[in-house]
Amino acid sequence: MAFVVPQLALADLPVNKQALGQVEGILKFCAQASPQLAESYEEQGALLIGKASAQKLAEARKSSEYKQAYESTRDQLSKLDKEHAAEACSSAAQGK
Repeated sequence: MAFVVPQLALADLPVNKQALGQVEGILKFCAQASPQLAESYEEQGALLIGKASAQKLAEARKSSEYKQAYESTRDQLSKLDKEHAAEACSSAAQGK
């Protein structure tokens, strides 16, 4: 499973609201699918948001673009069987 992150600017965020929702949806899903790697996913999330302010993040997360992308991503990932989901997430956490 490949994770694609669109790189569009949003003020202080290095990605747009939709991309943020997609990636955070993936990372949260993977943290649940592979709890032993949750710290790695948190680190990847921190890299994604860079030096964005807490206010900018909160604003982005409240947006309809973010919410729709987050929920859509989580919905699609929830359809994977647990074994394949854990394998894909484990590979992503290890940078494979």
